Amino acid sequence: MKTLEKTVIKNVNATQERIFNQILRWDMTREKEYLKNKQGYIDSDYLNQMELEYKKFVFLMTLYTDKVLPISENIDDMWHIHVLNTKRYAKFCVEATERLIHHNPTVNEQENLDLMPQYIGNTLPLYEKHFGKPIKEFWLNIGAGGACCTH
Repeated sequence: MKTLEKTVIKNVNATQERIFNQILRWDMTREKEYLKNKQGYIDSDYLNQMELEYKKFVFLMTLYTDKVLPISENIDDMWHIHVLNTKRYAKFCVEATERLIHHNPTVNEQENLDLMPQYIGNTLPLYEKHFGKPIKEFWLNIGAGGACCTH
């Protein structure tokens, strides 16, 4: 996918760049097909961009294990379906990220709101540090509940 191949990452060492490239190369065709066929996502370009944004987020979780990094609701569906494919997700964690990344979902809007300080103070600045300005559609145009799920 051309979008993934052109992704630029900043402020990383050689090992971190290798891990990021492993994450980028991971095939998520099955997850995108599920989102298209079972969740009503019809725009392939949107799903491809969602995949890329999810992979950037996964990289941040891999890099910053000491920080709470909530995800945007606008890309969380990709994480959910990835986790539900347990064998594929476990293999991805071992082979691409070199660590198990747990998924801790929020259960209500209050928990989402409680995560907003970490979303604004951790996730968004770290995204900008490594990938530039966050894409509004995926990171800044979030609903009233805001951020959700963390690792």
